[in-house]
Amino acid sequence: MPSFKNLADLNKYINTKLIQSMDKVGETAKQHMYDYVKKEMESRPEDKLVYERTWEYLNSISRTKATYVYGAIVVFIEYNTDKIHPYITTDGTFNQHADLWNEDTSDFIPLWLEFGTDNDIHSHKPVGGLIDLEKWVKLNFKKELMNELRKLGIQTK
Repeated sequence: MPSFKNLADLNKYINTKLIQSMDKVGETAKQHMYDYVKKEMESRPEDKLVYERTWEYLNSISRTKATYVYGAIVVFIEYNTDKIHPYITTDGTFNQHADLWNEDTSDFIPLWLEFGTDNDIHSHKPVGGLIDLEKWVKLNFKKELMNELRKLGIQTK
């Protein structure tokens, strides 16, 4: 670890390293969620009579870069619904990510799949990607952050 002329320089150094480490932890957490959701989706048969998977739900899993916000370093992991698109059909088959009236419902896809649906047209069991991610963070966050800080030369206990 380098030497510092004053506390402000030390603080700046530590915050820079924390942001770098949190960014890596955020990527690890995002990858964990992606792998979990992919495994859940692959374990469920695709009902090709009703729909064919676009995998946009899975590929919408995104994260922000680590940033310093009001005294905390944060990374957000989310479903980015801008990556989920409606597919309107005219051949009598069901729309994808749109309702029976051709209205875009893609913003609701993560909600419906995360928590499940129970309806007459097509019900879904919950996928639970965010719920699993929360469990993973509670069990692994401290260890992951400490490992990343050590890689940058900052010893932790």
